[in-house]
Formats: sequence, structure tokens, C-alpha cells
Amino acid sequence: MARSSERDLTTAVCEAPDSLELRSVLADLYLDRGDPRGRFIRSQLERAALPNRWDPRHRSRQDEEHALLVQHERAWVGDHRDVLRGWRFRRGLMEVVQLELEGWLRHGARLRRELPIRQLCLVGILESQDLVRLADDPSLAGIDTVELFIRPPSAASADAMGAALRRCARACRELRLHGFHDPGEVDIGLLLAAEPDVRLRGLVLDGCRLRAEGLRALSDTGWLDSLQRLRIAFCFDAPWDATPVRAATRLRSLCLGPGVAEGIDLALEHLDELRELALRLSHGALPGWTPAWDQVAKLVRLDLDAPLYARLPASPPELRCLAIDGLEHELPRALTSLPSTLTSLSVCNASGNQVTWQERPGLTALLGALARLGQAELPDLQVLRLEGTPITPEVVSGFRCARWPLRSVELHCESRGPVLAELLACPAMAGARALVHGICTAPDAWPCAADEEVPHLVGGPTASRLVELDLKRVVLSPEVAAVLAAAELPALRRLHLGISDMVGGDSLDDVLVHLRPERTLDDLSRVAWLSQLTMLALHGWLSECPCESLRRRTRCINAGVLDFHAYESPTPVLPSEDFAHLWPDRYGA
Repeated sequence: MARSSERDLTTAVCEAPDSLELRSVLADLYLDRGDPRGRFIRSQLERAALPNRWDPRHRSRQDEEHALLVQHERAWVGDHRDVLRGWRFRRGLMEVVQLELEGWLRHGARLRRELPIRQLCLVGILESQDLVRLADDPSLAGIDTVELFIRPPSAASADAMGAALRRCARACRELRLHGFHDPGEVDIGLLLAAEPDVRLRGLVLDGCRLRAEGLRALSDTGWLDSLQRLRIAFCFDAPWDATPVRAATRLRSLCLGPGVAEGIDLALEHLDELRELALRLSHGALPGWTPAWDQVAKLVRLDLDAPLYARLPASPPELRCLAIDGLEHELPRALTSLPSTLTSLSVCNASGNQVTWQERPGLTALLGALARLGQAELPDLQVLRLEGTPITPEVVSGFRCARWPLRSVELHCESRGPVLAELLACPAMAGARALVHGICTAPDAWPCAADEEVPHLVGGPTASRLVELDLKRVVLSPEVAAVLAAAELPALRRLHLGISDMVGGDSLDDVLVHLRPERTLDDLSRVAWLSQLTMLALHGWLSECPCESLRRRTRCINAGVLDFHAYESPTPVLPSEDFAHLWPDRYGA
């Protein structure tokens, strides 16, 4: 086939990104000439058409896609990597892009011509004048989802920011706004509601100033009526008054975070359409609103605090994904009544590392409940996430009894490396992908010297199943670095390293020197498994290596997302797809 046919088809897909038929024709074109991109597009199209993410074919398609990306992603992304900070392939093509505002203003028109962009994530904090420039850009029109980090306006610039945000909202179908540190004095709801009848499919407000009158203004002016998805993850000025906020929206997804769930009184209609519900409370608080549980019988995903879940009269019959968050003395009761229909389960101990293990009175009961969890009849459970729950030999012993068909395990548990390795070796987890965060020699130790911890994970039988490894609390000593450099990690996609003035030296070179034969960052790419990473995150202060300079020096690494977490600015991470279906608000699925 002529190259012009490929260009014409790609252009047609960009002009009609919802057309699966055009993508299928493009896949056939590649397949006819033996291009592996055809197999990739076909696999992602078939995976998107599956009835749910728990279909066994989903995993096999995903594995095939990962293998193709490791070999060909650099070539498929091409010179777009010079502009983008991150990207994600969906339905065979790059639909999600992440870059700075200046990059978008300079290259957005070209990117829209060459890529079927459906989600735009802008990196960095946007001021009022930045939002005005973005709203003026014609390339923004027609994008499904726009995600922005904004700095709250002053009273003088509030009108300009409000007008720009309303124009951005009219250009897309879902608007996600994240505040940063100081929420300012201006109510984001009042800013948006100044223009009525903006028809959005989704609205996310996180870390913004939002008062009860602001949300009521959004409701009164019709902003909420067309929403299918509403997320108010965190707000200031809570608790609110008890005046009901009414909306006739047919929500399919609703998330209310701490400070909101206990202060809001919603009067929502058409709750029979609700499929996803998340209510997170400030600890010890009661919700200002809960649905009539018999009206939300079609819930598929539920995210609740442990006390609220324990008071449920009955689990929704179609519930598939459950996330429970609570203090360690609240969780045991909630874990005794899990529905057998679950395919995904997340348990988060909010007590975290506030005190040492010995000082936590509810720990014994929690560990016992986790050990008994292994006996639960969960024949369809495929995804398990444990956060803030120490893994002990008692817990491992209980999980050895589990007979779950797990395919993904995410552990945010600060426990010893050998114990985590034993847990991942349990029969229920033997075939599961593993995402491990928080290896630690002691729960209150930071950073931890883990010369004897890391080898158990990256040198043992679990190494072949590691998808994500978080070592930001581990001192990269020469011994640990040597183990990493020699490890065979065929499934690893995301790696977090702790880079700090207090960890391993005064500069990045001092920390990473043992990962490469010469003292240059370019040689880091010679470690075999680094070429397959989709994210390399360096957490900490980079005193001698500013982020921009560091990013330029590491472009040799074949990585889809190079996300360098420095504390001076937030960078939205394009995350794991393994858990996107369990927390759609967190992962932007």
C-alpha cells in the first residue's frame, strides 16, 4: 500500500476519532504489509469490544500489546516524543497526551491533525492569563477530556479566569480542574455558573474553593443536568449548610471526597442509572447524604469508608468492584461481609504510619481479619489491592488458603522484602502481575537500608511478574544498585526511585552511578530492562539536576512516560491500566 493511503486513513481517523470502522481499515492496511502495528491496533480494538475487563481474553490481549510496545513504541511515537511528556494508546492509537501549555499552543494543531486526541493533560500550574491563551486556541475544540492544574485567581483576575474556564468547558465534553496548595478566595462553582446551560458529560473539581452556594449555582444554571460523571474529591470551607442541592442529572458515576460527603445534602433524581459511587468521609464523620440503597441496585463499583459499608443493608447484587477505606479498628467488621460477586477488592488502612506497629491497638484485629480474608469465597476475584496494611507471616499464612483467580496484585504495604515475596508466592497470586510499593525494614524507618530486602523481590521467582516497583524509600546503595542492574525483570513497566540529597549523595550522578558502567546518565539505557519502561519516576529533590535538563539527558531511555516528581510542580501521571477500572476518578479511565 502506498504511504499516501496510510496518511489519508490516519487523517480520516483523526477527523472521526469515534469511528471504529476506520481504525479497523487502518489495522488491515498494516496487516497486509506485515507491519506489527496492525496486530497492535487489532488487539486494542478487540479488547475495547470485550463485555468487561474481567473477560479472560482481556489479559491475553494486554500481554500481547505490552510485548509489541516494548519493541516498537519508540518508532510508533516518532518525533512526537520531542513534544510530549506522556501519552497512552487507546483503541490502537495515541488518544491521551500530556505536555506543557507552551508545547500545546505551539504544536497542538499539528498534533490534532496527526493524532486522534481524546484526552489532553496539561502539565504545570496555569494562571489566569495561561487559561485565556488556552481558551483562545482553536485546537482545543472537540477534545473529549481536558485536565488542568490551576492556580486560584485573585479577585482582580477572577472574571478573566472564569470566562476562560467556561470557554474551555464549551470546547470539551469533560472538564477536570485541580487546585494547587492555596485554594484562593474565589468559589470555583460561582465562576463556572456565571454562564448557564453548559452541557458537560463529566466534571471533576479537586482542591478548589467550593462552597454550598457555588454548587447550588451550578445546579440552578443547568451545569449538572447533563452530567454522567461528577467528582468533587476535596473542597475547602466544609462543612456546608444543609440546604439540599437538587439536580435532575442521570449520573452514572459520583465521587464525593472528605469534607464534601459529610457536608452536602443532595437531592438527585434518576439514581437508577448510577453505576459507580464513592463516598469518602473525614474520619469519625457521618455523611450528609447517602442514596436510598434500594434505588442503586445496579451499582457495579463502590468505594466507601468502612463504617458506612458495614451499615449497608445488603450489597448491590451486581457489585463487581469494592474499595473499603478506614481506620484499622474499623476494617475488621467490614471485611466479614464481602459479596461473592467481587472481581476487584481494595482495602486501605487509613491509620497508615502515624505511629509504630507496637503502638497501634487495632493492629492485632486487623491482621487477624486479613488472615481470615484468605478463606473468603470470592471465586471471581481478579484484582487485589492492599494499602497501609502491614504484611506479616500471619497474613501470609492465611492467604495460602485463598483460591482466587487473581491476575493483578497491588501492595502499598511497608513490609519486609522476604515477607512480600512469600505473599506473592501464595497459590492465589502465583499467576498475578505484581505492583509493589513500600519495601521497608521497619514501619517507621525512612529511608530504609534494604540491602537484604530488594533481592528477594527482583532476584526470586516473583521477579518475572513485577509490573511496577516502588523503591523510593530504599537507599540506592552500591549493593542494591548492583542487584537491580543484574536483575531480569521482563514484565516491569514502571519504576520509582528515591532521589534525594539525603539519600545516596549530593547529586543524581552519585546516586545512579552503580546502575551504569560509566558516570553518565546516557549509559543508564544499557541496563536491559530499562528499555521496556513506560514510566521512570524519580522522587525527591534534584538540587544539581533541574527537571528540564534531566529530561533532556534521559531521552535515550525508551519510555512512554518519563515522569520526574519534583516538589515544585505537579505532574499528572498516566497510570497503570490494571487498576483504572477500580478507581476511574483516580486513574482517569
